[in-house]
Amino acid sequence: MTEGSEVGHKWQAATCTAPKTCSVCKATEGSAAGHKWQAATCTVPKTCSVCKATEGSASGHKWQAATCTAPKTCSVCKATEGSAAGHKYDSDVDLNCNVCGYVRGYWSDYGAWSAWQDTAITETISCDVETQQAIAGYNKKTQWFYSRYYGKSGSYYLAWHEASGICLTYEDTGWLDFPLEYKSYTNKKGETSWGYGMNVLDNKYIHWYNEQTREVDDLNSPIYKTQYRYRTRTIIWY
Repeated sequence: MTEGSEVGHKWQAATCTAPKTCSVCKATEGSAAGHKWQAATCTVPKTCSVCKATEGSASGHKWQAATCTAPKTCSVCKATEGSAAGHKYDSDVDLNCNVCGYVRGYWSDYGAWSAWQDTAITETISCDVETQQAIAGYNKKTQWFYSRYYGKSGSYYLAWHEASGICLTYEDTGWLDFPLEYKSYTNKKGETSWGYGMNVLDNKYIHWYNEQTREVDDLNSPIYKTQYRYRTRTIIWY
């Protein structure tokens, strides 16, 4: 014999893994709702949006190598790791990246030429150099000088000769580029004497004395040196 009326089930909504269930008698009705799966991501496995249950494992990043300007990057979620590789140049004055071709600057025009100088200068990518041959000096040559006194009697003398009277005249050859031959001659009196002879000054054979020499620059035999001048340019950076 029963008394009163039925209480009725106290239903709890179905979950992903359990059907609708009475909280009092545990009776069930229908079936479990089932998971609402969200696809796995790079860092999270397949996950139920309702109960947060997971299945499997994260799919993992799909890495793309770092570039000159961007770090290692996942092609799926765009996560990054590390830093950009940076541009690769051969030197401090190389303007084009060897990897991506990026141009980081350009050369300015050359400036004005410097003055000529004797110090050697090495040409570089930023320094233009010109050379010239300039006269540094001259080779030396020997010159000869001869002199004499000429008397009214027509005789030539080494020095002032009192016996010749007062009509003695001084003469010299000037500086010559060649020596005269030292040899004997006979004067009008039949006397033999020695002196430096030549026949090119006044077209007759005459004699000179008092040979002197000196060393002078030979202007026909220059000595050359290399001189340098330069002009420079700089890099205009972007």
